[in-house]
Amino acid sequence: ERYLVESVGIAGPRISQIYNGVDAQRFHPAFPRAAIAGCPFNDTDLWRVGAVGRMQAVKDPVNLARAFVGALALAPALRARLRLVMVGSGPLRAEVAAVLRDVLKSRPDDAQGHLLLARAQAASGDLPSAIQTLRTASRMASASSDIWATLGEALVEQAQGQEPVGAVIAFRKAVALDPQGAVSARYHLGRAKIMAGDVNGGLAD
Repeated sequence: ERYLVESVGIAGPRISQIYNGVDAQRFHPAFPRAAIAGCPFNDTDLWRVGAVGRMQAVKDPVNLARAFVGALALAPALRARLRLVMVGSGPLRAEVAAVLRDVLKSRPDDAQGHLLLARAQAASGDLPSAIQTLRTASRMASASSDIWATLGEALVEQAQGQEPVGAVIAFRKAVALDPQGAVSARYHLGRAKIMAGDVNGGLAD
């Protein structure tokens, strides 16, 4: 309410607060939990926390990132199960990435942390940093299909939609590690063949 009055300029008497309830019988976690396409945290033993929305000050995404980091600091055992998922872009995305980057200074061997940081860097428009972070992550966890696929996608974006050799190599590694699950990597490999003139080969992939 204070935000609407002080920042937006709406007169106090014109504001009514409506408490939104949630029907817990209708809205509850699915059992068994369905996999989310492209999510690296589909293991049913993991606890996912996060938010979906534009990263604006009113949403306070930076505080969410700090709270997640604080929770892990208070209970280090949660690192094995707790995962942060933040979907959206906006002016505070880079600041969220900075919070994650500061954490990685004390955990330089955390491959999943590097993957999250790279995605935040890419979403904020810093592709060179994202690619460098992903290359570091791929050296830490060379058996991670998701890291290789994300690296390939970043290289494609940097090449303005082309399928450069480095991206093709990354996609091939992703598919070799996870032939059924690496859907994005398989798509890009097929697309690369079509762009090179091998339409039948691309469609077969």
